[in-house]
Amino acid sequence: MTYSFAARPPLLLGGFNTRSNALSMTAYLTQTFTHVAITSVSLHKKKPSSAFAPAQVAKSSTALNGWKDDMVVGITAPVGFFDPLGLSKGKDDATMAMYREAELKHGRVAMAACLGWYITASGVHPAFDSKLSSDPLEAAAQLPSVGWLQFVLGCGAIEWLAQQIKARPGYQPGDVLGASYWVDNGDEGWVDYQNKEINNGRLAMLAIMGVITQDLQFHDYGDQIFKPLVQ
Repeated sequence: MTYSFAARPPLLLGGFNTRSNALSMTAYLTQTFTHVAITSVSLHKKKPSSAFAPAQVAKSSTALNGWKDDMVVGITAPVGFFDPLGLSKGKDDATMAMYREAELKHGRVAMAACLGWYITASGVHPAFDSKLSSDPLEAAAQLPSVGWLQFVLGCGAIEWLAQQIKARPGYQPGDVLGASYWVDNGDEGWVDYQNKEINNGRLAMLAIMGVITQDLQFHDYGDQIFKPLVQ
């Protein structure tokens, strides 16, 4: 740091100028200390000390309770927010949105599987010259390789398309048709429709697991509940 003393007042040591000398010295020291103080403040602004820098506090994720308060779809009577295994504990909004996406996708697949199961079990299976068994599990085993190839490619194409749709702004979990662009959850009828889809999907997931277990354990792929009542 360099200071210029060229402009400092002269120091007069004569006896009759003692008072003038004192005033000149006071003005000189005041000017010097003011310059040092201003320079120190300027250097501090340019190079702040990291030791005194405020710590960066990461924004905490939204609590599960907040998510449940904001979510009006899927929390229905009589069970309310049903999570007996505690899978949602400590999860943030992004994880809960992924869970809802997975629930909707599995529910839709399960509903289609239940419909396909009972159509096949009723004897309606026109593919491959109707040579496949009416037992859905046996029909799956009898399905030629070309049939499995079509199945895998079809599912892959749908999944790829869904991933492209998810990249659009404002995407809502499971809304592959873009309904949220025209209606939101402030519409009671729309909320009711979504709750029906989720509840039917949850029931279908249980149902398809039940009929598969029934076929594997009892070799009966049809109705075991109402059939005895009509025989």
